[in-house]
Amino acid sequence: MFKPIDHIAFTVKDRFKSINFYEEHFGFKKYYENDVPVPTIEKIVYLKLGDNVLELIHMPLI
Repeated sequence: MFKPIDHIAFTVKDRFKSINFYEEHFGFKKYYENDVPVPTIEKIVYLKLGDNVLELIHMPLI
């Protein structure tokens, strides 16, 4: 039996380009953005399309 996947995470260098890409090309909408107290991660952004969630981990120095 297949169980639903909660979300999929990607690391990205440019969160603004990534958010724009998924919103324009796939119809996702940003619904949450959070600062992260980790030196290598600047923000984590969540985008949603129906029950599908993408987590963008913004690591500008990758």
